[in-house]
Amino acid sequence: MMLLQRLQAWLTRPTRMTTGIRPTLSGLGFLLGTTLIGLTAVDADVNLLLMLFGLCVGAFLVNFLLGWRCLRFISIRRIAPDAAVVGQQFDLRYVITNKHRWITARALIIEDEAHSSASIPSPQGFITALGPGETQTINIPYLCDYRGRLTFSSFRVMSGFPFNLLVKWRRLIDEREMVIYPMLGSLRADPRTFARALETSSNSSNLGRQRGEEEYFGIREYRHGDSLRKIHWRRSARTGQLMIRETAATATQQYWCVVDSRRIAGDDDPAGHLEQVLSAAATFVCAVLEQGASVGLICNGDPLVILPPGAGRSHRPRLLRELALRAGEHHDGLAPHVRSHPWPARWHGACFYFACAEDDDVNQAVAAIERALGTVRVLIPGARLFDKFIRLPNLNATSERVECPVNAAPVAAKAALL
Repeated sequence: MMLLQRLQAWLTRPTRMTTGIRPTLSGLGFLLGTTLIGLTAVDADVNLLLMLFGLCVGAFLVNFLLGWRCLRFISIRRIAPDAAVVGQQFDLRYVITNKHRWITARALIIEDEAHSSASIPSPQGFITALGPGETQTINIPYLCDYRGRLTFSSFRVMSGFPFNLLVKWRRLIDEREMVIYPMLGSLRADPRTFARALETSSNSSNLGRQRGEEEYFGIREYRHGDSLRKIHWRRSARTGQLMIRETAATATQQYWCVVDSRRIAGDDDPAGHLEQVLSAAATFVCAVLEQGASVGLICNGDPLVILPPGAGRSHRPRLLRELALRAGEHHDGLAPHVRSHPWPARWHGACFYFACAEDDDVNQAVAAIERALGTVRVLIPGARLFDKFIRLPNLNATSERVECPVNAAPVAAKAALL
């Protein structure tokens, strides 16, 4: 049993060659049987065994030659999204064309070689037959359970047609990179409610602008249906008729998402808490952008990221990309960077500070941010306030590798090639 496992591992080992051929396990058994038949036929001088030996050798040669030429004329084009979200299935589309004018390619297995920071399965597709000049499109559902970069380096087209004694394969180089965003949850509370709870006398006017209150625009005559609360009594007394304070909607609400990705001493699960922090920050960013607000991003680490507030869906990919590529193996505090950075007055807004745990560096950073930008709400995984504000999916369920939901046909076909 151990010998068979080692043999299978050797047959499926990765290689840098662009073309190749290898026997399958059934092919090795067939080759061994053919050799025994040939030796027996020569030793016993039995014509029937000699004929059987010739048939076996012919079948092996047919399997070697047939189908090999058509692989040279197979072209593949990958259509993939620029980004995806952890735990959310997306489709990879492959356009396969047989450029040969006469030969039909049969029993094709297309394997896309994917590379990531974690071990992930490679997407696979299967085509029964591809006629001369024919083009087929296959969709392969794929799911990635790790954030970061997902790189596709090349395709590998394989075929064991017709007897599956030998597998011919060809590698086509086609590099493509995707970014896998952190897992998204949902907000349990409105960010405006949390920002309003932090309002103090020193910044009440600023927060009033951020949460969408009205601001003074001018004075006009009273019209039927106007709110009596807006009557300007002094001007009314001076003019002898009712005058109304006219107001207009203020500018877009403005928030800051601050992510402290440091590895904090004493944290019993730094990797898990970091994923929760990044997932919570990504959820917050998407939610406030959907509400029409503007949001900025501050992240420590290498490199330091300070993105000014922006609004609209076009701003979301940039923020999520920065969160997806964050690493937690550093001890870079935020407080020194906040103190040394110039902060324009137009950047002021309510800040939501996401950290893995609370320590002195977090408190110093919060104090510096309050002086520079405004009020700060600290959200730490496991804390009551964190659970009250945001709901995250079960991240532990995706900490282990999740098999891609591919069709059974390519899996069974590849198993047969072994």
